[in-house]
Amino acid sequence: MKSIDEIESDTRIQNVFPFPHGHQGFLSLRCGKRQVFAFVATRDDDGHGGIYEHVSVSVANSNTKTPTWEEMCEVKDIFWHETEEVHEVHPAKGDYIHGVGNLKNVLHLWRPANGWKR
Repeated sequence: MKSIDEIESDTRIQNVFPFPHGHQGFLSLRCGKRQVFAFVATRDDDGHGGIYEHVSVSVANSNTKTPTWEEMCEVKDIFWHETEEVHEVHPAKGDYIHGVGNLKNVLHLWRPANGWKR
């Protein structure tokens, strides 16, 4: 994952605020018609000794719209280097997080801090 300085220097980032284990804020993407997206970027412990880099993304001020593939690709480019592999995970239904608080249609990008094992 890029450093917070690299992320904040990206002109698509509008605001960044400290958040437990990471940062949250808003960004404006160049692709598509929708302009403002909310994000939360964290480093999470999986409880088994693994650390994961994580970015959740939602269309700001919308409870019904979901980011597109193209929008998620641009988000990946904001937060990670082009050489880093990042996954959008579809977990078992019982483990799925559909949203945070009142937010729906939130998508999540994940990457083990040390990269994916091959």
